[in-house]
Amino acid sequence: MERLKWRSFLLGLLLPLVALSANAPPTGEMLVTDIYQGLGNVPRGSIKELRIVQIFPKSTRLANAPRIGIAGEENAQAILGTVPVEADGSARFLVPAHKPILFQALDAEGCAYQTMRATTCVQPGENTSCVGCHEHRMSAPAQTNGVPLAMQRAPSRIKPGELGGRPFSYVEVVQPVLDRHCLRCHSNTKIEKGIELSGEPEKGFTRSYWSLCGDTNMVPRFAQRNQVQATPSGGQSGALGSRLLKMLRAGHNNVKLKPGELRRLAAWLDCNAVCYGTFDPALQSDQLNGERIPMPEIQ
Repeated sequence: MERLKWRSFLLGLLLPLVALSANAPPTGEMLVTDIYQGLGNVPRGSIKELRIVQIFPKSTRLANAPRIGIAGEENAQAILGTVPVEADGSARFLVPAHKPILFQALDAEGCAYQTMRATTCVQPGENTSCVGCHEHRMSAPAQTNGVPLAMQRAPSRIKPGELGGRPFSYVEVVQPVLDRHCLRCHSNTKIEKGIELSGEPEKGFTRSYWSLCGDTNMVPRFAQRNQVQATPSGGQSGALGSRLLKMLRAGHNNVKLKPGELRRLAAWLDCNAVCYGTFDPALQSDQLNGERIPMPEIQ
């Protein structure tokens, strides 16, 4: 009898929560009080957006098969898009519920000064917040003279842009930029300094991917079983530290990237230079052929 009473009591607590969940929106709301708390010496005003990246759960048995990128044991992922950061460093935005996501703090050109090293998620209708970006876990929001600017407006919705809302693909995102600017000197008919940047398939990736991510030190990335426990701010582990991007910005062979092209390369570099956005070998083949693939069933 006592057990039945406890069951009735627990059901009375849980049923309203189930009803709430059934009627809740498919999103949650997140607030960053001040992105600059924890970013070290990054000048205020540098961070303009947050890039929101969804990480897909591993759906195949072996840790590094199939390979997602050269670094090894990579996560398949999708860039969902960006949300604005206010002048005071605050951001308020909606994110999809039940999805593992991480954030990247971007400058005006789309290069990340910092990447979140873990994932987070929200429940439907949940509101949650954080102090800053890699701030000390025992810290609290700094005292200000007013309400954060982002709290003085409605939450932002994610803007997918031209890269958002689908599994990442090197062939789709990066190769068109190389085709447009680099093949006149780095194709299979003319290969300067041993670097070929064509999109021809080779050893599971493409010739350009191997050239950029092999032993050329052009692309920084975290290696397999990464043991770096804290990422220094300043973006040197991503696009801002990439020799490739520095060369192109300096006008290598008179190359002039459009802003959208620079953002494409930066997004790839900041996502640890992955090649594929899926663990499915058949869908990887589709991506290698330049096709877009849908979001996975398991998310």
